[in-house]
Amino acid sequence: MLDRSRRRQHLGIYASAALPMVWAELEKRGWSHARLAVELGEESARVARMLYGDRRPGRDLSAAMSKLLGTPIEAWSAPCPKTWRPHAPAHTFAKAV
Repeated sequence: MLDRSRRRQHLGIYASAALPMVWAELEKRGWSHARLAVELGEESARVARMLYGDRRPGRDLSAAMSKLLGTPIEAWSAPCPKTWRPHAPAHTFAKAV
């Protein structure tokens, strides 16, 4: 059988340089986007759309994430690296021994 992951691999038009930073911090903390939404006091769907580049965070939300996760506010206006994709398996970047 084929492994058909339900995890989204493409980004929306508002993807920014902050996304890799946020995803890395979520992985480090063991948080899902739903947990991030709870911590921010936002709706889970709104946070998910932001984490995939389908919408931009407003000033208040980007400031709250900066305070909570340490991501620079300026990163939300910088372009996302073209090669980055959400949910990239960690072994993809591991060196062969």
